[in-house]
Amino acid sequence: MPHSHDGDRGADPIAQARHLADLEHLRERNARLELFVRLSTRAVADINDARALTRDALSQLATHLRIVGVFAWNGPAEGMLLVASTVKEATGGVLRLDTDLTPHDPAGTASWADSFRSLDAARSATGLPLSTLNSHVVLNCPVTETLQLAIALVDSTDDPIPAEDVAYAASVLNLLALIHAQEQRQSEAATLAYTDPLTGIANRRAFVDQANRHMALASRENRAMALLFIDLNRFKDVNDSFGHSVGDELLNQITARINGVCRTSDLLARLGGDEFGLLLPLTNADGALAMAARIHDALLAPFSLAGETIQCGTSVGIAVFPDHGETVDDLQQAADAAMYSAKHSQEPTRVYRPPQNQSARQTLLIDQRLRRVINGEDGAIALHCQPIVALDDGCAVRELEVLSRFDTSDMGRLTPDQFIPVAERNGLIVDLDRLILKQTVAAMAGSDTVMSVNIAAPTLYHADFPAYVSELLDASGIGPHQLYLEITERVVTDPGRALAALEALSSAGVRIALDDFGTGYSSLTVIADLPIHRIKIDRRFVQQLGAEHPLQRAIVESVVAMADGLGVSLVAEGIETLAQEQAVRDHGILLAQGYRFGRPEPMEVMRPQPVPGLGHERGT
Repeated sequence: MPHSHDGDRGADPIAQARHLADLEHLRERNARLELFVRLSTRAVADINDARALTRDALSQLATHLRIVGVFAWNGPAEGMLLVASTVKEATGGVLRLDTDLTPHDPAGTASWADSFRSLDAARSATGLPLSTLNSHVVLNCPVTETLQLAIALVDSTDDPIPAEDVAYAASVLNLLALIHAQEQRQSEAATLAYTDPLTGIANRRAFVDQANRHMALASRENRAMALLFIDLNRFKDVNDSFGHSVGDELLNQITARINGVCRTSDLLARLGGDEFGLLLPLTNADGALAMAARIHDALLAPFSLAGETIQCGTSVGIAVFPDHGETVDDLQQAADAAMYSAKHSQEPTRVYRPPQNQSARQTLLIDQRLRRVINGEDGAIALHCQPIVALDDGCAVRELEVLSRFDTSDMGRLTPDQFIPVAERNGLIVDLDRLILKQTVAAMAGSDTVMSVNIAAPTLYHADFPAYVSELLDASGIGPHQLYLEITERVVTDPGRALAALEALSSAGVRIALDDFGTGYSSLTVIADLPIHRIKIDRRFVQQLGAEHPLQRAIVESVVAMADGLGVSLVAEGIETLAQEQAVRDHGILLAQGYRFGRPEPMEVMRPQPVPGLGHERGT
């Protein structure tokens, strides 16, 4: 009888079927072995790879066992929550700890509830990592101090669960723990990325993301959206007086009060330091003003901190989409500008208002460029000068008035009427004035030039301004008599705030000029009480002196008489014609300024030599 060969095995259908079954079993065991090795060595690339391994492993177990359950619980066993009881649930959302699922039987019988209770009882009774109860096995794995995971294996017979399946389940459980730990780290990282660590509210990144989403919604629905910038007043004083720990507690209490008046749809964020942002979806300017009023009211009551009673108000700036910008960056700049304007004007709230004849976009661009030049990042303030001449000395140049220009890399050269109103409205004028004054004093070093520099009312009102001027002069070696600070009648209309600063400057030797006289409503009595050394007559009066305007002539004559009585000098501004020059001479005015004598030129072009004693001036 011939010997059988392997190639003949295919002739026997039973043998062929057995052979195919053996091959399938071998493939399955090899696949299980390969998967088990990967599980045991934790050879996974990332979370997605780990989830794929978990899905494959649970599918393998499901081919042998009736039920595979994945559990998680916090604290006592009676608080156990069923996370998933089928392969689909387990792989689709392994750690849905926020879902309180009741035990259920995927096979449609009541035995699952009994099995669940048996597993819980076994776990409670033994407290061992591995507990067996006939055909039930539960594997426990502590993940954190309060969280545990478990895999339950339930067979449909009373036969013991194979050790191979138990080892497999243990590897799956370890992988689940790894997945959970990684997800926790990712969740914590996301929380840190979008949460202010001190107050627990949103941070700047979350604020911007939400603003973009709500802006898109407002655009689709053709609705408004408001953005508020909230800055605390005198917060630095709290930190300096009581320490940063008290300052931090104050920030937390302020956060709680503001949150208390916000709607659930609003988003409050800490943008940094003592500055907060508030996003008001589908809200117009009126709604934003109403919210700002509620915030001010909420912060009226004093705060009790470290045994002290502390009062801390706010300045609020408001910008509204789409009126004040079409991007979040535009709105933030507008709200920030409005907030600074409110702070410097000592008003509680201001809605952003672009200067006349300028678009909101252009204003925001200028604002942004001004901030950069003030911070020394980009752009430059170019100092130009216009001469002030002596009419009784052949119109020789005696002094220079600084008229700044703003050079930008992308908008070209801006004139004062383009950027000064933006600086005043957006609360940047103090820093800008100081920058111009600093550059002027530096340019004067080593010369006898007398320079006039315009300063705004908020600059003069700033508490340390006289000290700042004195420090600049001392550092440069410039004599204080070489510097005129030109103020407008807006300062004179509030003499109470101006008096201390003007007296301090005058006592230090700096001279004060009242610019554009005749355009405001200043009282002659007030002028007499303030240390004013010079009056500059506005061009509107001067330019009509050469014509038949008896009223203007009478006004100029009165001003000349007043200046003579007070002992102050006079400068006639805006002279453009010979007739105007002659009219000024006829009125006895010795100093003049205007295009007739010279247009503004770069400072380095002008090199005047002063004549001491020109004119007679009070206090010199």
